Amino acid sequence: MHKPSLLSCCCQVGHGIVQDVRNRLPYYKDDWVQGCNWGIKVFAPATYIFFASVLPALAFGQQLAVGTDGTLGVVHVLVATALAGLVQSIIGGQPLLIVGVAEPIVLIYGFLYNFSKTTPGLGSGLFLPWAA
Repeated sequence: MHKPSLLSCCCQVGHGIVQDVRNRLPYYKDDWVQGCNWGIKVFAPATYIFFASVLPALAFGQQLAVGTDGTLGVVHVLVATALAGLVQSIIGGQPLLIVGVAEPIVLIYGFLYNFSKTTPGLGSGLFLPWAA
């Protein structure tokens, strides 16, 4: 039996993801149809996930606004959380996943903002390209 070499395995970046998509593709439409047919049974968990995602976004967004002198704030965190949740629910197949910002990200962005603000030649205007 032929054993693949380490080099041949490393050169196939993304091969496993492509194989997973091919295996799941026949069931993708049916997953969405069955999910939409549950009706009110999905309301309670969806409401829970909504508030579990929004409340930390509000708290950490306010902390981020204070740490970056308003450059990033609650609106930015809410939009980023919503977009990440939308992409994850469509592509990832997990519509009830809690997606959001965490304390380490808030701290890192605060440190990056202060660093760029105090470094000559950078300034706070170059903070956003660094954070993206």
